Amino acid sequence: MKQEDILQLPSIPLASPSYPKGPYRFIDREYFIVTYESDPEAIRAQLPEPLEPDGSNTVLYEFIKMPGGQYLCCSG
Repeated sequence: MKQEDILQLPSIPLASPSYPKGPYRFIDREYFIVTYESDPEAIRAQLPEPLEPDGSNTVLYEFIKMPGGQYLCCSG
C-alpha cells in the first residue's frame, strides 16, 4: 500500500474503518474552544513518545455539545 492510498482512506483500520467516507453533515452542535500559550517544557512533559511539540507553544481544548452526547478534544 502506498502513502497516497492511505491518505484516501476515510479512517483506519482499513479492514474496519471507524466511520464511513463523507460528506458529513453536522447539525445542532455547540462548540467552545479554548486556546492558550503554554510553557514548552510543560507541553513536552505531557506528550507521549514519540510525539514532539510543534514549536508553537499553543494548547487547544475543544468541547463539543452534540445530540447524543458530548465530546472533549485537546490538541496542541
